[in-house]
Amino acid sequence: MEPEVCVFQANLARISVGDLVYDPFCGSGSNLIAAAHFGAFTIGSDLDYNIIHSRGKSSKMGMGWRNQKTSLKTQMVKYGLTTHLGTFRTDFSQTGFYQKEESINAIVCDPPYGVREPTKRVGKKDQTESWHDKIAKCVENEEYRGDLTGVDVMDLRMHYPQKVEYRMEDLFKDLVKFGARNLKIGGRVTFWLPVDLRDLTGHSITHPDMEVIARCIDPFGDKTGRELWVLEKVRQFSGENAVFESRFYKDSTNNFRELHLGPNGMGIHKVARLDGTGDK
Repeated sequence: MEPEVCVFQANLARISVGDLVYDPFCGSGSNLIAAAHFGAFTIGSDLDYNIIHSRGKSSKMGMGWRNQKTSLKTQMVKYGLTTHLGTFRTDFSQTGFYQKEESINAIVCDPPYGVREPTKRVGKKDQTESWHDKIAKCVENEEYRGDLTGVDVMDLRMHYPQKVEYRMEDLFKDLVKFGARNLKIGGRVTFWLPVDLRDLTGHSITHPDMEVIARCIDPFGDKTGRELWVLEKVRQFSGENAVFESRFYKDSTNNFRELHLGPNGMGIHKVARLDGTGDK
C-alpha cells in the first residue's frame, strides 16, 4: 500500500491519539504505520507467517527477497513510532482477534485481491483424514504406540495446515460482522474491495448495526480498480450477520484475477493512484 493511501484511509477511520486500531490482513504493516502516526495503539495479524516477519521472496514484481531489516518492527523504530503492540499469525475466518465487544476504535485493512497475494483460509482440500493427519493427532495426544520408523516426529509437530480459497463474499461478510461486534459505537471499519469498474452498482455490503459513511474508487486501469468502504458502528451488536450482494463475486475470487490480468494471467495494467500519479 502506498503511504499516502494509508494516511488517507486512517484519516477516514477518524483515528486519533490513544485509539486501539486493528488490521486483520496487515501484511507488511503499511496501514499500521499510518495508524501509529496518528498516535494509535496498533495490532496486526495475517495468515502468512513470512509476510509478517519479512521473510521469503516478495510477491511484488522486481522486489526480490524480503529483508528483515525492513520489517514492520524496524520501520516503526525508524519513524519513531512506539505504540505498536505487536503482530500475530491467525486465520481470520476461524478466530480473527477475540477482543471484548466494543473495545476497538478502528479497523483498517487492505484484504488480498487474489492477484499477487491469494485469498486463503485454513481448510482441508481433501475432507478425508490422511494417514499423516491421524499420526500427527496421535503424536500430539501422546497416544501413538506404533512404529515411527521413517516418520519425522518433529515435522508432524510442526504441522503447517492446508489452505483453501477464502471466498471474497465470505471474507467481507466476516470482516463487517467482526467490526459490528468489536468496534466501539462510533468506531469505523475501512477496507478496499476489488471491483469491476464497468459495474459499480452491482454490489452492496450491509449490516443492521453499521452505517455506510463513504465509498470511493481508485482505478487500476480501464476495467478493474478498488473501492474504499467506510462503515461506522451506530448501535450495539445485535448478533446478526453481514449481507454481501454482488453480481461480480458469484463464483470465486478468480473472477477478479482473470479480469485484471486476463485469461492467461499475463496482462499488465497501469495503476492510477489517488494522488493522480501512476506506475506499471
